[in-house]
Amino acid sequence: MKIVVLILILAGVAYLAFRFLTGQKYKKSLFGTQKISERSSEIPLKGNVFANWWVVEHAVFISLRSKKNERNLLAAFILKWVLEGKMNVIPTTKKRRATMGLRLDEPFTDRTEMNFYEMLLAASGNDYVLESKEFERWAKHNYKLIDEYPRRADVRGKRYLIAKGYMGEDKKVVPAMYPQLCRSIEFKNYLKSLDLSLDQPKPNQWKDFLVIGALYGFTDKILKQLKEQLPTSFRDYARSINMDPAQLLYNIEAAQLMASKGFTAAKDEQTREEQN
Repeated sequence: MKIVVLILILAGVAYLAFRFLTGQKYKKSLFGTQKISERSSEIPLKGNVFANWWVVEHAVFISLRSKKNERNLLAAFILKWVLEGKMNVIPTTKKRRATMGLRLDEPFTDRTEMNFYEMLLAASGNDYVLESKEFERWAKHNYKLIDEYPRRADVRGKRYLIAKGYMGEDKKVVPAMYPQLCRSIEFKNYLKSLDLSLDQPKPNQWKDFLVIGALYGFTDKILKQLKEQLPTSFRDYARSINMDPAQLLYNIEAAQLMASKGFTAAKDEQTREEQN
C-alpha cells in the first residue's frame, strides 16, 4: 500500500513539474487556454486593481497564498493614491523612512478601496501625517486588519468582474472574455522582459502602468530603468500631475517603502502571536 501511495505522489509531482516546465500552468476555465506566452503592453482590465489582483491570484491551477503578493497589493494602492493626489509625500533626509500627508476631502467611488485608506488615516493620528514608523506601530497592533484585507480585495475583484460582464452570475468566465483576462498575464509577461528604452507607455498610461506594475511586483525593476534613462513620456506624465520627474521617482519609492514597512510589521507580529 505504501508503495502505491508513493507511486501516486511521484506521479503527481511529475505531472505538476511537466505543467510548469512546459508553461501549461494556467486555468483553462479562466483563460480558455493553459499556456499564455504572449506579451502585451496594453493595460489589463482597465487598470482596475481588484480585478487584476483576483485574476493573477487565481491564474495558476495550483498556487499558495503569497505574502509578497499581499504586500504588493498594499503598495499598489498607496502608489495609486499618491499619483491621484490623495496622499502627499513629504521629503525626509532620514534613510528608510517615508512621510505622507493624507487628505480628507478626496472622494472614493469604491468602498473596499476606501476601507484601506481609512486604515492609513487611523494610523496617521490627529495630524493626518503618516510616518512609516507610525504605520509600523499601527500595523503591529492591528495586524488582523492587514491580514484580512487581501481576502476582501479578492471578493471585490470577483464582484467587479461579474458586474462588468467578464464573468456570469454562476462565477464562470464568459468565453468571449477569455482574451481580456489573458491580458493580465500578457501584461505581466511584458513586465518581466521590460525595456523602457525600446517600449514605453504613453503619458496617459503611466499611472495605470505604475500601479499595476506595483501590484505585480515590478516597481524595483521599473525604477531601476527610469533612473538609468527617463523616457520623454514619463517626463510629460510627471508634468501633467504637477511634479518634476525626480520628485515623482522619489514618491514612487516612498510608496513602496511605506507599504513594505507596515506590511512587514503586521506579518512579523502575526507570526509571533501564532508561535506563542
